[in-house]
Amino acid sequence: MSVYGYVRVSTEGQEDGTSLDEQRARIEAFAVARGWTLAGIHSDVASGTTFERPAFKALQEALTAGDTVLVLALSRLSRTLTDGYPQVLAWQQRGISFFSVTEPIETSSAMGRHMLRMVFDFAQTEREVLLERIEAGRRRNAERGGWNGGPTPYGYLRLMEGPNDFAVEEGEASVVRQLFKLYATGRFGLTRLKRAAGCPLSESAIANVLSNPFYLGQLRYAGTTRPNAHPAVVSRALFAQVQRIREARTPRSPRAKPLGTLGEACLTHPAR
Repeated sequence: MSVYGYVRVSTEGQEDGTSLDEQRARIEAFAVARGWTLAGIHSDVASGTTFERPAFKALQEALTAGDTVLVLALSRLSRTLTDGYPQVLAWQQRGISFFSVTEPIETSSAMGRHMLRMVFDFAQTEREVLLERIEAGRRRNAERGGWNGGPTPYGYLRLMEGPNDFAVEEGEASVVRQLFKLYATGRFGLTRLKRAAGCPLSESAIANVLSNPFYLGQLRYAGTTRPNAHPAVVSRALFAQVQRIREARTPRSPRAKPLGTLGEACLTHPAR
C-alpha cells in the first residue's frame, strides 16, 4: 500500500491557510500521526473546477488498489460537485482510500454519501460567491475610472505613481494617430495601412486599435464606460469617422457580430 498526498492552489491566488507549504505540512503531520509513510505529494497550481491538471493526472497514473490519497480539504481536490463527488466514489470502487485532514469522510452509508455531496456543493458555492465578489469589485473600480489589469495598450505607458495612471508614449502614439488618419481617408485596407503607417503591429491588432475607445481616453469594463480616464490619443471626430468606414466595410449577415462588440481587448506592445 502506498500513501500519496495531493495539494493544490488556484490560479486565482493562494487562499489564506491553504498555501502549498501549509497543505504539505498538515498532510505530513496527519500521515505521521497514523504511522503512514508518504510515497510522495503531488502538487498543482490550477483551478479546482477541472481535473485537467498535470500533477493530478500523474497521481491518477500512480494509484493502484490498496493505495490511499490524502488532501487537506475536499476543496483542494475539486471545487465542483459534479467532478469531486464522482471521483471519490470512483476511487472507492477501485479499492483506493481517500482522507481529508479537516473533514470526516464516510461513503459506506447513504447519509455519509449525502454529507460528502454537501461538502463538495459548499466548496462550489464558496467559489461562485468569491467570483461574484471579485466581479463586483472590478465593476466598482471601473466606475471610478480604475484599471482592472491586463496589457498596456500600444501607444501608452503605465505609470507606477498610481494604479490607474497612463501616459502617452509619443513614439507609438504617433503611429496610432497615423493609423487613424490614413484609415479615415477611406483609401486604405489593413495591409496597405500597416505599410503606410510603418506600424509594427499585426493586421488583426491594427483592426482592434482602430475600434478601441481606449484611444479616446475612455475605460470600458463590462458595459461600464468612464470618460476622461487618461489622455486621449485621437479626437472624437476622427474616431467616429473611422468607425463609420469600418461599419460600412463590415459584411452584413445574420451571424455577423455588431461593431459594438469590437475593441474591448487591449493590445500589448510588439515583441522587440
